[in-house]
Amino acid sequence: MMRTRRPAASDFPPRFPVSSIRSRAILLLAALAVVGCKDKPTTGSLVVTVNGLPSAAPAAVRVTGPSAFSQQVSATTTLDGLPPGEYTVRVETVHFTDALYTSQTTSEKHTVTAGHTESSTVAYELASGMVDIHVSGLPSGTAPSLVILGPGFNRTVLTDGIVGELPPGTYELRADTLANADGDRFGAEQLSQPFTVSASLTPVVMSVVYALSSGSLTINVAGLPAGLSATPVTVTGPGSFSRNLSVTTTYRGLAAGTYTVSAVKATGLCPNYYLPDVASQAASVSIGTTAGASVTFAENQIVAANLNLKVDQVHLVQVVQDYNGGTPLVAGKPALLRVFGLANQCNFATPKVRITISGGSPIDRMVAEGSVREAPDQGTLQSSWNAIVPGEIVQPGMTVTAVIDPDNAIAEANEADNSLGPKTIDVRTVPTVGLRFVPVTVAGATGNVSADRVDDLLALSRKIHPVLAYDADIAAPFTATGAALTANDGDGWGRVLGDLETKRVADQGSNPTARYYVGIVKVSYNSGIAGIGFVGGKSTLNWDYIPSASEVIAHELGHNYGRNHTPCGNPSGIDTQYPNSGAYANGFIGQFGYDLASELLKPPTQFSDIMGYCSTKWISDYTYFFMMQWITTHAASLPDVASAAQSAKVGGEVPSLLVWGRIVNGQPVLEPAFELNARPQLPQPGANRLVGTDDSGAEILSLSFAANRIADLPGDHQSFAFVIPVSLLRGRSLAELALTSGSRTVRSRASGEIGADAQTVVTQVGPRLARVQWDAAKFPVVMVRDVVSGQVIAFARGGDASIVTSDTGRDLELVYSNRVQSARVVRRWR
Repeated sequence: MMRTRRPAASDFPPRFPVSSIRSRAILLLAALAVVGCKDKPTTGSLVVTVNGLPSAAPAAVRVTGPSAFSQQVSATTTLDGLPPGEYTVRVETVHFTDALYTSQTTSEKHTVTAGHTESSTVAYELASGMVDIHVSGLPSGTAPSLVILGPGFNRTVLTDGIVGELPPGTYELRADTLANADGDRFGAEQLSQPFTVSASLTPVVMSVVYALSSGSLTINVAGLPAGLSATPVTVTGPGSFSRNLSVTTTYRGLAAGTYTVSAVKATGLCPNYYLPDVASQAASVSIGTTAGASVTFAENQIVAANLNLKVDQVHLVQVVQDYNGGTPLVAGKPALLRVFGLANQCNFATPKVRITISGGSPIDRMVAEGSVREAPDQGTLQSSWNAIVPGEIVQPGMTVTAVIDPDNAIAEANEADNSLGPKTIDVRTVPTVGLRFVPVTVAGATGNVSADRVDDLLALSRKIHPVLAYDADIAAPFTATGAALTANDGDGWGRVLGDLETKRVADQGSNPTARYYVGIVKVSYNSGIAGIGFVGGKSTLNWDYIPSASEVIAHELGHNYGRNHTPCGNPSGIDTQYPNSGAYANGFIGQFGYDLASELLKPPTQFSDIMGYCSTKWISDYTYFFMMQWITTHAASLPDVASAAQSAKVGGEVPSLLVWGRIVNGQPVLEPAFELNARPQLPQPGANRLVGTDDSGAEILSLSFAANRIADLPGDHQSFAFVIPVSLLRGRSLAELALTSGSRTVRSRASGEIGADAQTVVTQVGPRLARVQWDAAKFPVVMVRDVVSGQVIAFARGGDASIVTSDTGRDLELVYSNRVQSARVVRRWR
């Protein structure tokens, strides 16, 4: 076998020295070591390239990213050292030299990784055009009145020149008529011109040519003294133009046409007066010209022998009155008598006036001013001869006769026209109205009612309502459960008012001599719902803040008297018959009011009607008259309080059924019915229907009825409570009641046997505070009555309620209902 050997180093010719090889190996290892220890990249880059903009236009690009990174980019830029993550490039419109530049891409997202460079290209393009407006025909310094209208575009232009940044589309250039500083009016030859704009830096050229479109009129007035307060010259013309003047005046900017210049006598310092040379003349005004007219007054002096005095009008005012005295008075209430005397010329006469009322003894009154006026002034008390007429004299059939200068102490041209009357005064008998203030407890807070606060609560009602008097008492406290009163919660307020109305009906039955119930509540806010009331009903609910509660009560009682809102302060339920024009516009009272207590006049356009929502309240003659009409034509329900107690003793109480509920925005709610002894009266027919059935489903009762609308709440809130005789059930047992309003029907069926144990427990939990507990699953509502007074003091809900009582140590009658039938039990709560 052949043997081989490993070649020796000596067999090869050496190319490098051994020592050199060793050195290079060491260097190689060192280099590898260095390469192996170098750090890896931790950031990346983003290149934002911007093109399409003019060279001087900055881009509107913003880059945002991790760790709240945000940087504005105005040109092509490389963003280095970016932490890895997602970056957003947002592109916004560029506004530059009347042009818009936009990008089709408004937002891009880029993910930056370590050691890599991302790129984003923002391509702008021109996105607007422009118009160059040339204006001519206007005086120097007068700016045009132009409007450019387009798709989503509306810009007013007050100068000519370039208007840029217009998105492509079709536009309208509208030129409005304008007036310069001198009052001359200019109109454009073309009021409207269309034009189309494309994306271009070359403007569309538009021309607007103005021309003078008005004339002028100079009225030369001569002969009047300086400082004359009267304006005896009147200029009227086209377009309802009307001006009064007393000095030379030029009117510019007039429409072409015929103008009438009228002049009347001007009174200066007595005995001087001034008569015009021309009473009426015409002036023709043309465009671009100035017409003229002249009025010259001649000074004259009155002739004392020509003086004539007369009684122009007589009226009495209790609250509000028109000049002719057309507002009726309430019998038995005092009134201010005003006699308005007039003179035919300026004078220094101070005659007395003799007044005779209903054939009684004459009363003489002296004028409070140093002369007799030439025109009546109802707004100044001193301008008339006045007297307070006691209430016992203000009676139906009352007459007034007034004579100025009855003793002929002042020389007159005519002594035969100094008397007026006897004038019959419209006086109507209005009964005293009975009110019952009810302190209402809601969510533990009770309205503040006490004998010493009643006068404050009724202060405004007694002043402005057309009633002889209010007779008020205070009921036992009433607790309303299951509701809350908040600033804008109409449902909560409506529910409490519904409970109060049901209490009124249960307390008084259908007694036609029943009092109005004025519920008083305490709320935790001072701006929001302050009061509500039934329109044409007999219950209101009001907060207890004084003095505002006085206005609230006067307003809500006005609703009870059949009045809707007057148009002031944007209320709902406006009275469409209110004379909302002239002095009555926007709900003002329209005629002068008078406060007998403070002896102050209420100017017709400074005071708003009580039935509106504005401040500075009084009452208009319109509202006053119709309140009075309601009160006098509903006399059966507005009795003299003195006869109320006697009327209540007449009797007529029979076993009856109390039915109550509400209708909120069309949704009917039927509360549990209660059996009680009362004087029933069937409800007025209306759009709603109540049906009762027995256990077999047979109909045993059917009534249509109208619910009472609640004013001052958002939406449509109505409520009802009435007492029907059990005899209408024809001896059959009621098993279900159904209420239908519109297309909606709700049903109340017995929730348990009426003979079942209601588990009623009454305990005292504080002074005048009782806790009532019962089985609410079977008997959802308990009517709580004070045994002594018979008044309802709560409709308790939920099985556990705290009730404010009228006194300590009394028994409470608990009437619990299974929705259609009821039973009662007496519990002592101490």
